[in-house]
Amino acid sequence: MDDGTLFKQFNALALPKSCWTHDTHLRMGYLYLKRYSFDTALSKLRKGINALNKGHGVEESLDSGYHETITVAWLRLIQHLMTHYPGPVDSQTFIHHFRDPLAKDGLLRFYSEQRLWSSKAKTTFLEPDRAPLLNHY
Repeated sequence: MDDGTLFKQFNALALPKSCWTHDTHLRMGYLYLKRYSFDTALSKLRKGINALNKGHGVEESLDSGYHETITVAWLRLIQHLMTHYPGPVDSQTFIHHFRDPLAKDGLLRFYSEQRLWSSKAKTTFLEPDRAPLLNHY
């Protein structure tokens, strides 16, 4: 799916559940950061994820639904990586270029599983306990 279609479907809450993958989350973060400041991008992404999850009937539990630390950490990493990529590109090219740091388990380089999967991390952004988030790349 191209960026324009993805952005439109996400914001219209029309993105099929089968398309709501790790890469799609990252792509939406990238697309918001291309358009808005970090704080605005985070607010819009947070609102969109919650609304889309609700529309898909995703249950809120410790291991399901919206996760604040994961969302903020990925967005911070994406913003940092954007400064290391020359020129504007589509979200798929960006995600592919940074495949290793943006791998699904990539946050475990910075967070212990105990910290990342805690109930506090789900509702409140927690700084990493293994390594500084932005000094790694």
